[in-house]
Amino acid sequence: MDSFALSEIGMSLQKQQLNLIAQNVAHANTVARPGETYRAQELVVTNSSEPFSIGQAQVKEIKTQPIKTFNPKHPLASSDGFIERPNINMADQMMKMMMATRAYEANLSVFNASKKMAQLVLER
Repeated sequence: MDSFALSEIGMSLQKQQLNLIAQNVAHANTVARPGETYRAQELVVTNSSEPFSIGQAQVKEIKTQPIKTFNPKHPLASSDGFIERPNINMADQMMKMMMATRAYEANLSVFNASKKMAQLVLER
């Protein structure tokens, strides 16, 4: 596998991760009935036994308990008077966003360096 393909895979994975983070942040303050609460998601990439290859990427739910709030007047309140919000750690999401952005930029730099080297070879 060449450096262009590896960089493309890396950028694609980081783009997926950034999309999931954006989705998590967008749902952070949503309210739902108990049992219908949004669960934060993350991209998990497994390692491959082959060199210069990745395994499979899967979207998995982050296992956290929702935040219950007593608000019996809310239209989505349960019979007990509770509503639920996702338990999304915004600091954790921002850290993951920064890491994914830096990884995307690193893959883009590798792609651009490979492109420049290929252009230099063709000019000679």
